[in-house]
Amino acid sequence: LYPSYADLQPRRVVKTVLDGYILSTFDKLSVNKFICEWYKLGKLKIINKSIHCLFSILILKLFLMVKAKTCYLCGKKNNQESFLKLGHRISLCPNCGLYSLEFEGNYQKFLETYYSKGYFTGGKHYRAYADYLGDKPTILKNMRKYLTVIKKYKKEGMLLDLGCAMGFLLEEAVKWNFDSYGVDISTYALGVAKKNIPKEKLFLGNIEEIEKVLAKKVPGHKFDVITMFDLIEHLENPREALKKTLSFLKDDGLVVIQTGDAGSTWAKIMGKNWHFFAPPQHFYFYNQKTMKMLLEQAGLKVIKIQKVGKWVSLRYLFHMMRYINQDTIGDILYSFTAKNIFGQLRVFMRMNDNMIVLAKKIS
Repeated sequence: LYPSYADLQPRRVVKTVLDGYILSTFDKLSVNKFICEWYKLGKLKIINKSIHCLFSILILKLFLMVKAKTCYLCGKKNNQESFLKLGHRISLCPNCGLYSLEFEGNYQKFLETYYSKGYFTGGKHYRAYADYLGDKPTILKNMRKYLTVIKKYKKEGMLLDLGCAMGFLLEEAVKWNFDSYGVDISTYALGVAKKNIPKEKLFLGNIEEIEKVLAKKVPGHKFDVITMFDLIEHLENPREALKKTLSFLKDDGLVVIQTGDAGSTWAKIMGKNWHFFAPPQHFYFYNQKTMKMLLEQAGLKVIKIQKVGKWVSLRYLFHMMRYINQDTIGDILYSFTAKNIFGQLRVFMRMNDNMIVLAKKIS
């Protein structure tokens, strides 16, 4: 630890290895000064070097675990406990219960590079899908469950799927009497979608700049249903994205969101190993309370929250185990199932940690 502290300067990022993670921390002058003084104590041999080294590690961990931060959702500035997942820090607001990723980097650049082919095909550096296109039959089973819920509130009309990926929902929704459109950030995914869906119904762009994406494409169009399946957790500024989305929703329209429930019993049992804690692509992790808060701030009122199970393929399950949970067994099982028929076998996950949220505009 000592060489790192010899020449600390304000705003310098100190990198230290703890518990197998490389962490970027300490960018405030006050923290740097504290560490410098602590370093001097050890250098002057005022205290035993071994004891000094041990306490240095404990102090570093303390700074990593508790940090004053303003919550995105409730706006309260407080000391937020945090934990490390795959080298990224995830914090919990003690006031409202929102989990949030402390993202470091350029968000726009991240969007342009991360959601490429490897994200959908089991790429080594991506914590996402094993084979999105190959798992189409399994994904469609989930889409049909979601459409069944939607049908109870909207029988037909225009549907806009935000984060449509390869357009599986759009293909299926047409069979359910919906005129479907989709938006996604991934050039690769939309390229696949265009093989089965008219290109005039697919739009490339950042969901958080939806007004720029749709303004010229569907001028004056208002949608009966706007869906966000496995999307809301990927947005850096979901409140503003939702507000912009409302301008394309009919007054009696329906917003349907599907995401994980961080307040579920299964999420609490799994702790940091909960599969939805998947940085860097997931920015926020909601429970039912924080989801309602977010939607109300955006001008929406929740009319129903429903828990649903989820179908996954074996290869997807093992892919999650090996990358999200860093499980050696998952790695071995994935290697045996990734490219054969066994990997396509489906498993129904009923953990009550997957929720569908239906909301309408606040009058």
